[in-house]
Amino acid sequence: MADMKALVVYYSRTGNTRKVAGHIGEELEAPLEQVVDLNARPGVWGFFRAGIHARSKRLTHLRRLQFHPADFDLVVVGTPVWAWTMTPAIRTYLTRHKGELPDRVAFFATAGGGAIDKTLEEMAAVSDREPVAALGLTAQQVHDDEFDEQLQEFIDKLKA
Repeated sequence: MADMKALVVYYSRTGNTRKVAGHIGEELEAPLEQVVDLNARPGVWGFFRAGIHARSKRLTHLRRLQFHPADFDLVVVGTPVWAWTMTPAIRTYLTRHKGELPDRVAFFATAGGGAIDKTLEEMAAVSDREPVAALGLTAQQVHDDEFDEQLQEFIDKLKA
């Protein structure tokens, strides 16, 4: 798609998902939209609360967004995996905007543990969209910058 207008939307707490989003945005020459969760979850207790909120499929309050997904041909959405699922921030984004997402969507997830595939499937279910591509990376791959080949395959599918 030569004149494809893309948007990369992501939530990141530790920076791994932000790093991947930056690479995708650069490759697609697309703006980045960071989803900011207004529900602070600091410290150790915040870490556990975050997992509980993610696992119970809670929605949250988001900072006002800059971009409208309906204005784009492709929206790429990324999340870390918390408690074997997507973050409350991305669940909220997908729930609120599923009727405004273009037909072409793609998803990516970063995880310290497992459940990447399950999280990507759940993103598709919540958004009511079948992704044109999906990418799952471990936190170690992102930290070590060992994801070039997987990222390129993902980008190639998005540009097809």
